[in-house]
Parts: sequence; structure tokens; C-alpha cells
Amino acid sequence: MESFEDITFEKNTKLAFKQALGYLSHRARSIGEMNNYLQQKKFDSLVIEATIDQLKRHNYLNDTEYAQMFIENKKRFNPKSRYALRYELSIKGIAQDLIDCALKDVNDNEFALLAVKSKLKLWENLDKIQFKTKLMNYLKNRGFNYEVSIITYRHIVESKEDKKGPKE
Repeated sequence: MESFEDITFEKNTKLAFKQALGYLSHRARSIGEMNNYLQQKKFDSLVIEATIDQLKRHNYLNDTEYAQMFIENKKRFNPKSRYALRYELSIKGIAQDLIDCALKDVNDNEFALLAVKSKLKLWENLDKIQFKTKLMNYLKNRGFNYEVSIITYRHIVESKEDKKGPKE
């Protein structure tokens, strides 16, 4: 016969798993995010641990895949620097070794070009000084350092013969 504690633990684990699935239905989550969510829901640490283990067994939580998917999404929709990506992933509770592995192919110069690509049309009528200021600040706000920003600026200015760039 099961004890009251066992029945309560099983009931709470099922409830936590159900709530975790609801939380995952909106987007993928890291283990750290899930842990924080379940703590906010006031579940016991043993229930949280059992729920996270169950989610990992069903492959609903996988920090390696999450980190890679996170970086791909950022590359596609909101490119940021390696530094900014590292910071955002660490906030989500991803282990440093997994972050290092996920960032190994990230090229700041490529991401910087992708970041400003959508803004070039908006900035095409600016004079050269205004254009440079906008671009440098835009990249700085996305975590890119001065060196990467100036390389990006020079690349755009040099390729403006092919594409319409800032006015002289």
C-alpha cells in the first residue's frame, strides 16, 4: 500500500508535468527556465527534479539543442554578438561548456552584417557621417565591439558601388 507522501508526490509530479507541458507549448525552454518556472509555481524541489528528469527523458528539454536553436533564431531574426548571445544563454541557465559548443561557429563579422542588412534601406538617404553614427550605435547596442563595427561599416561602404549606400 502506498503511503500518503508517495501519493502526494505522484499527484504533484503529474500536475507539475502537465503545467510544464503547457509552458513548453509556447516555445522551447532551457532546463534553467523550466526549473525557475516550476519553483514559481511553488512545487517541491523533489517534484521539480522528477518533472525535469521526465521532460528530459521525453526529449522535451535538451539544453544542447536549445542553445543551438536559440542561436539560429537570433541569427535569422535578431543577430547579436557572441558576447550578447553568451550572456543571454547564461541568463537562461545554459552551462558554459554548452554555450561554448553552440557559439563555436558564430562569426561576429557575419552576424554584424546580418544585423544591419534590414536597416540599410532605412538609412540610405543619410549622409556618410550620420550613416556611420547610426550603424556604429546600432551594432554597439547589439553587443558588437568597435573593431567588428568598423569592419562592417567599411565593408558596406566598399560594396556601395553594387548597392545604393549612404550619400557622400
